Amino acid sequence: MRAVSRIAQARSRSGPELYAVLIIAGIALVAVGVASGDFWAILANARMICLSCIGIQ
Repeated sequence: MRAVSRIAQARSRSGPELYAVLIIAGIALVAVGVASGDFWAILANARMICLSCIGIQ
């Protein structure tokens, strides 16, 4: 029983840091994409895929 509580405590402690790392990594990848000029091409493809799934395009 005690080992389970240690695992639960370890998971709860690493949660916010993990989310912060993922958010920072996402922002960094977006910045790299904008800097390399691929952002608009990716946005256009994502818009086309999203609108075609909805049935608008």
